[in-house]
Amino acid sequence: MALRFSPATTVVSVILTVAFGASVGVIAGLLVSRARVPSFIVTLGTYWGFRGVALLFNGGNYISPDAVQPSRPFGFSWIAGNLGGVPTLIIVMIAVVAAGQMLLSLTPLGTWIKATGSSEEAARAVGVRTTLIKIFVFSVSGLLASLGGIMITSWQNSTYPLTGQGYSLQAIAGVILGGIPFSGGRGTIVGAALGALVIGVINDMIVLIGLPAQYEYIFVAIVLVLAGLQTRGGPFVK
Repeated sequence: MALRFSPATTVVSVILTVAFGASVGVIAGLLVSRARVPSFIVTLGTYWGFRGVALLFNGGNYISPDAVQPSRPFGFSWIAGNLGGVPTLIIVMIAVVAAGQMLLSLTPLGTWIKATGSSEEAARAVGVRTTLIKIFVFSVSGLLASLGGIMITSWQNSTYPLTGQGYSLQAIAGVILGGIPFSGGRGTIVGAALGALVIGVINDMIVLIGLPAQYEYIFVAIVLVLAGLQTRGGPFVK
């Protein structure tokens, strides 16, 4: 007998997915704040580690409604639909950006996050609990990564362990274009979102004008090199 999934089951599945992402973020935050492992190493390690787990879990196969017999649609596929004529994915994106910007700009927590990113020692000196701030930020990052996975799966109506490969560098480039330096402590969520939008538009333009997809990587590389020069204070600062 084929399993039947109710809307309640779908909601529980989505909640468990984002909760798992948040828990992975908490673990990463603990490794960074407690074990003093560099955040880049922790992020890269969890990225490759869970990619390997995903490949082992399903043998490198696609997961789609047609992967089982009889075919069974994803219960969350409505996320890729429309609400009032507006794509639901865009509504979710705007809601996340708005919530993040309000938290960063209008709450004490946002001030503590920017202070920790700007100068952790100075923030700790004035009483900010930087360890908890780091754990919180990593947990939110993991939660949003899971939400992004749900959104792209509903959009493609399928998923694969390597789905999203290469997006990490594009995300970094988008953040840099959005005005957030590598050193942290400055910038806005809206700016990062606009930077990501610019990256996406440029990628689409490359495809539309018929250039090879490899030009996307060249553009991202240029942005990252310019960002590296920015951290030095300028191209001629030694």
